[in-house]
Amino acid sequence: MTRIPTLRAVALHYELTTGATLPCVFACEDATGDPAGEYVVKFRSSIRGGPTGLLFELIAAQLALRLGLHTPSIAIVGLDHPLADATPNPGVAARIHASVGLNYGCCYLSPGYNTWRIDGPVPLPLRTRALEVMAFDALIDNSDRRRDKPNLLWKGDEIFVLDHELCFTFVRLIGDRYLPFDYHSLAFLTAHPLYAGLLGRFTDLSRFTGELESIDEDTLESFFAAAPAEFGRAHQEQIVEWLIKAAQRREFLVDSLRKMLS
Repeated sequence: MTRIPTLRAVALHYELTTGATLPCVFACEDATGDPAGEYVVKFRSSIRGGPTGLLFELIAAQLALRLGLHTPSIAIVGLDHPLADATPNPGVAARIHASVGLNYGCCYLSPGYNTWRIDGPVPLPLRTRALEVMAFDALIDNSDRRRDKPNLLWKGDEIFVLDHELCFTFVRLIGDRYLPFDYHSLAFLTAHPLYAGLLGRFTDLSRFTGELESIDEDTLESFFAAAPAEFGRAHQEQIVEWLIKAAQRREFLVDSLRKMLS
């Protein structure tokens, strides 16, 4: 089973007002009471999809780390009523009260990380990593990362992926479901924040597909097993089946992205 720390939020530091889910940054402590740093916490009461949104965040983050992509360190963060009572911001206090228990958290990245620029060029040293991010979004069927909402932070030669509560779009489809990486089903990637910068600049995906090849059912089951009961297990069978098929169709992914970016 993947080991994810469980922390306790002890003080509100910042309210983030740019995201639709209204996350907040809290000082957290570990099980021994030692400081654990600052974490961005997404509230069960306000995240899109509720507990399922928290589950999708957790699965996608573990998958990104397993595939060697950058994503902020993750944690399960406990919120309680005394914290809400001590929070001076009434709106945040209400969200804490409505989300008492376990929630999704990720490490708050220090200043210096910037949101990816709209239609910004992709520097040569970042092109392979940027293409891997597009491949990752194809893998998790994530149309929520787009030009007007990049959900990417970058600094130097690092690109961090985050905000995945709306991924696995295929679980919400009515009627026949498409297979992973069907070319027509990847049209959403033309609105991806990295698409314009990679157009005509297809590069190497061998590292990513090599890691994807190693993804098996046991690995995916461990991702779900690491989620607390409060997050539920919605769509587990569908998601595992999809990702196993995706691993088998990894060369189709390469061909589809090459055609799209040619």
